[in-house]
Amino acid sequence: MDANPGNGIAADANGKTSLRAAVEESNARGKGDVDIFFDSELADENGKITLELTQTVTITEGVAIHGDFGSSHLVRITSNGVFGQFLNWADGVSFNNLLFIGAKSDAMGGAIANGGTMVLLNCTFIQCTASSGGAVYNANTLTVGDSIFYDNSATDYGGAIFTSAGVAALSIYYTSFLLNDAKYGGGIASFSNSNTITNNDFFSNSSLHDGGGAYFDGCATVSISDTKFSENKSNDDGGALYLARSISNLKNIAFDNNHSLYKNGGAIYIIGGSALFESCDFLLNTANNGGGGALFVNNGGAEFKTCKFRNRSPVQPCA
Repeated sequence: MDANPGNGIAADANGKTSLRAAVEESNARGKGDVDIFFDSELADENGKITLELTQTVTITEGVAIHGDFGSSHLVRITSNGVFGQFLNWADGVSFNNLLFIGAKSDAMGGAIANGGTMVLLNCTFIQCTASSGGAVYNANTLTVGDSIFYDNSATDYGGAIFTSAGVAALSIYYTSFLLNDAKYGGGIASFSNSNTITNNDFFSNSSLHDGGGAYFDGCATVSISDTKFSENKSNDDGGALYLARSISNLKNIAFDNNHSLYKNGGAIYIIGGSALFESCDFLLNTANNGGGGALFVNNGGAEFKTCKFRNRSPVQPCA
């Protein structure tokens, strides 16, 4: 904890600097223009810095936290019983090159709960857990780039990321979602107005119910392009993707070997709304005990342009 917030010195009562003290000093400045870096002398013999958080760090002013110190080394952030590592209420916040391991929350956002405008670049989240948003919960505007979400889980929505309804916006590019799981949306679950998903990889994510890879419900726009969904599975509808009451545009998407184990839509399940598919490829997707190995449409609309359906990937509409 910062001993004297606002005095320009990030130090606790013993004169020691910490990430918490640096953020509290940034909050006290009230200018939103602070960059926090780590001294390479803090690194261990493997070139890593490990920080163990025991309390949630709250951000109220714009700040950029950089985990690299002149190289590609990562700052590793772990938890010691803390529920939710970072709570952000500010605009202009960015995390760069940070590694989050084992963060957990009994509410939403195991590592991060965002209520402001936030950018995550070159970050990795491993084995984070929460009720929704195993790694990250977003209630405002979130951009994620060049990051990895591995083996995160949520008991309800969004094994890796959950975005709530309302004015929230979600943009993700060049990011991998691997082995994440949740009740709905193994990788992502979003009720956001705006969703842009570009150049990403969803591999072997799973859901207890719907949307093994990703789940979108009530979204004004869902735009997915140049992305691959492979080996994702759901127990119920939409092995790779669940689209409910949303306006969706999908272009240059590969759906390979995704599965609905007990219901419909091996790759995709659509209920309500509409979807335009352009230059999409469906291969070896299955709905073992339902309909639509590739796609199941329930009271919605789907249009296809130059798409391919190969090897047990039929389309099945349902009035």
